Amino acid sequence: MRLFAVILSLLLYVMASVDYVYAHHAVVSGLGTGRSGPITTASAVPVSVGGFFSDIRTDLIQFRRFTDSQLLSFAQEDQHVDSTDFTLTSSIGVAYGAMEHLTVGFRMPYVWQHDIREGHSHHDDVELHKEGSSAGFGDLTLYGMYRFLEDKDRDIHIAGILGVSIPTGETTKRTDLGTRFETEHQPGSGSWDPMAGLAFTKHWGGLSLNSNVLYVYTTPGAQRTVLGDSFEYNLALSYRLGKEKHVHNHSHDHGSGNKHDHGGHWHVDWDLVTELNGVWTQKQEIRGKKDNDSGGTILYFSPGVRMLVGNHVSFTAAFLYPIQQDPNGKEHEVDYRAIVGAGVGF
Repeated sequence: MRLFAVILSLLLYVMASVDYVYAHHAVVSGLGTGRSGPITTASAVPVSVGGFFSDIRTDLIQFRRFTDSQLLSFAQEDQHVDSTDFTLTSSIGVAYGAMEHLTVGFRMPYVWQHDIREGHSHHDDVELHKEGSSAGFGDLTLYGMYRFLEDKDRDIHIAGILGVSIPTGETTKRTDLGTRFETEHQPGSGSWDPMAGLAFTKHWGGLSLNSNVLYVYTTPGAQRTVLGDSFEYNLALSYRLGKEKHVHNHSHDHGSGNKHDHGGHWHVDWDLVTELNGVWTQKQEIRGKKDNDSGGTILYFSPGVRMLVGNHVSFTAAFLYPIQQDPNGKEHEVDYRAIVGAGVGF
């Protein structure tokens, strides 16, 4: 319980101190069960019956931002293109083993989009609007994952995922100029977005193969905006290195004759993880008009590592490098993405 309290305090601290290129579509990922497994890709192995798994992850996306002169040039061509420096999303998730094959859970994000700028044209004049940063709680995602196939002999698991993004996030944030941010730059979407997908897991001892797909259907939200459907596809290979270190805590005599037993031992295991993470996003629609400078496809190569402390605590880190990008119109590209997280099962 003491260790749990320390870890929980750490999670809450990270949460309080801190987006996701597709910030309005929370990813159902990181359903760890203590075995070797993925970081971003969803696992098909459910949480044990009556057990909880809680994690927090911080996701940084650094964009290849447009310069002020580029934005003004676009505005001269009557193209209102915007640019964001980076997006930082910190989310906390909880999963519960409701039945032998059923896991239910939620994920709640806090979203920060930094240094939003946009070029505007007024008759024959163009000007740059430095709108500032947008930050706040995003939309809550509720989901259920049901494992409908388990082959114990071959250690194969297949599960279905159903969920919905609920418009709990803030949608009325204002710019430094006093105007309301467009919906794509708000922490929340204002829309109810159902999602469905599949997850696959196969183990060979310490080696694991995981894959999942997830489709998010977006509905009209704040300011008559439809942010656009998204389709996520992930593949992960992970390997458990084994027990690298054992630390034993013994009883200590402090001279008074009273012995303090710190009890038992803990060990550290390591997982090496390699993933391919892809997402396609549809063009957004604002007041019935398609935004041709939004959406597109991106594929990441994502090496990562997980450290497991004892049987309950894990820490993760991954670097996601875009190996293929096909943005629509003047949508800016991603430079890189980084994820760190911590989780605890009990």
